[in-house]
Amino acid sequence: MDFSRSSGRKIEMSDSFKKLLVEMSQVNASDLHFKSGYPPIFRIDGSLKSSDKPQLSSKAIEEMCFSILTEEQKERFKNDFEFDFATEI
Repeated sequence: MDFSRSSGRKIEMSDSFKKLLVEMSQVNASDLHFKSGYPPIFRIDGSLKSSDKPQLSSKAIEEMCFSILTEEQKERFKNDFEFDFATEI
């Protein structure tokens, strides 16, 4: 799988994040939500559905998400405590 930003810069995405994105596609989810202390949550047909994955720590979420964010996006997340972004596989 080739994960790259629109700038063409190749990004390193964690294997666990890649697997979640692939699972998203398999279950027809439109969104993936992370919240510390909860398993990843998929939005399927407008409804939120917990995955069968283990609960995520804030550190695990940060490692997964920060692996593909730009420095500017990381700063916005640190300031706002939330961040919406899109990627594709």
